Amino acid sequence: MLTGTVTKNEHWQGHPDVAFFKGRFYVVYRESKHHKSFKNTRINIVSSKTGSQYSKPITLLSSGKSRWNCPRLSVIGGYMWLICDCVNNSDGNFVKSENNPKAVSVWVMSTRDGETWTDPFKTNIKGIVPDRIFMSESGDFFVAAHMYKDMHQKYGGGRLVQNIWRTKNPKTPWDKRKLANAVGHNFCEGSICQTDDGMACMMRENSGNGLPAYISFSKDGAVWSNVKPTRIFGCHRPVFDRLKSGKYLVTYREQSLSLSAKYWAKNTFACLIDSLSEPYCAEGIILPLDHDSNNKSDGGYTGWVQLPNDNIYIVNYITDDAPKPYIKWYLISEEEF
Repeated sequence: MLTGTVTKNEHWQGHPDVAFFKGRFYVVYRESKHHKSFKNTRINIVSSKTGSQYSKPITLLSSGKSRWNCPRLSVIGGYMWLICDCVNNSDGNFVKSENNPKAVSVWVMSTRDGETWTDPFKTNIKGIVPDRIFMSESGDFFVAAHMYKDMHQKYGGGRLVQNIWRTKNPKTPWDKRKLANAVGHNFCEGSICQTDDGMACMMRENSGNGLPAYISFSKDGAVWSNVKPTRIFGCHRPVFDRLKSGKYLVTYREQSLSLSAKYWAKNTFACLIDSLSEPYCAEGIILPLDHDSNNKSDGGYTGWVQLPNDNIYIVNYITDDAPKPYIKWYLISEEEF
């Protein structure tokens, strides 16, 4: 495994994603004062020819009052697409605001050359932490995003609901499909992947009870199966896709133990999965990517892409020995598992 730094400075830098587009690496991330900042948040992007030395950042989205949150990159149809959620601090509370449908919005922009971007446009998607824009074999666009149900109750009294949004054109209205909505569970941070006979969505279970990631299947994205537990425990913010070999890869923050600050966000894992069949994702190998030794650890939201030479390039944010989190890269191969 090779590792290095994408960007590191005096700001909080996190929630990165990566794309390989027209022969260059692009890494997008949020920069702010701290993790829960509402003021002066920015979505920055940097690029590199080699993946080891990156350009100075360019700010694509910024706001003095609202919070730009979790950006994702996709390469579809000759374009690189950026999707990001925005939270308006109308409730004066971090949790209430991000789970208020009236306070959240999801925005999209694109580029044909990696330099000149379209103006961002607001979609009708309601939710936070959207997945990468995914295009199915039928040509439909999909996005997974979650929202809080019964938000008037205290956090934990209601539940997180994972939805799938679908459209023929990202600039036209998106149609919502409820994917995972179950009393006693909090489903969120879904990630969509192509399979042999349709699509699968892997998602985080956020009740804090040490439960694994859950998975759902669909042939066309219109009807989804009941969610099933996988063998991937403590899976936060899964980034799930299929490799050229036919195997599946998911990178994630491992958080199967206590959710208290002392034990929070310590480990980042990658899991190479041979089969999605029942028992779901049991045929897999876990590769530890990094450990955050900081007393105020904060990290583990990842992005990855398989390169033309079949190697896998991963980005992650981590605090470790720094005052605030920063963005790292990792280069691995399937053989390392």
